[in-house]
Order: sequence, then C-alpha cells, then structure tokens
Amino acid sequence: MSRAPVVQPSPLSSLLAERALEVLRRAQVASGMSQRSLGEELTRRTGQKWPQSRVWKLLQGKMPITIPMYEVVAESLGLTFRDLVANTTESRLRHLTPDELRLLELVRQRGQATLEALFQLLDTPQARRRRHGLKP
Repeated sequence: MSRAPVVQPSPLSSLLAERALEVLRRAQVASGMSQRSLGEELTRRTGQKWPQSRVWKLLQGKMPITIPMYEVVAESLGLTFRDLVANTTESRLRHLTPDELRLLELVRQRGQATLEALFQLLDTPQARRRRHGLKP
C-alpha cells in the first residue's frame, strides 16, 4: 500500500506561517467553534478526514500547511486569506492574492531557470538587463 506524499510548505509559506496560525487560533477561539467542529467543517470542505487531533496539530504548526489549506481553514472560520496576512511585517506579501502566492511558490520550487524563462516571456526590464549581463 503506497502512502500519499507529505506536502512540505515552501519558504514562502514559512514566511506567513507564524502570523497566519496566530490569526487562525484567535479566530477559532473568538468564534466559539471547537476544534472538533472545525474538523467537521474541514472534512466537509476538503473531503479528507479532519479529527480534532489533526486540527490541533494544524493550529499549533505541528504539520505542514499549504497556502490552499490556509485558505480553506480561514474560510471555515469566516475569514479571508488576506485577513491572515493583513498585518504581516512582510509588506510585499500583504497585497498578494492567494493565486499570486501560489504562483510564487511554483516559481521558487522550479528554480532559477523557470524564473529566467518568465522574465523573458514577460520581457521585463529585468530580463533585458540580464540579457545584457547587467545585474537586475
């Protein structure tokens, strides 16, 4: 029997983790929703089993969490993804949508060659400087 691979958070997700988890924990307490009830809601939304113990691990940062999962948990608690990063010290991240963050994660996972290809595809000033051997 094969096991599903564990999705490890990307470095971008790590930047958000501490702040996002704190917001999620506060929202869960403020809503009066028990971890068991949150688990039932997550099970309904994701189709995967979310017992109370798994919810606890998630809220304590004891398990990997992806940006799409941040979204699902936030929505289950009546929040938006932006609520999770609204006061982050990473001001560049505060204005990004979940799709933009996912795209950045994919680019980081794929490496420098993908980044170079995107710059060329978009024909940005950075790409032009790189083509001419100048620093971006």
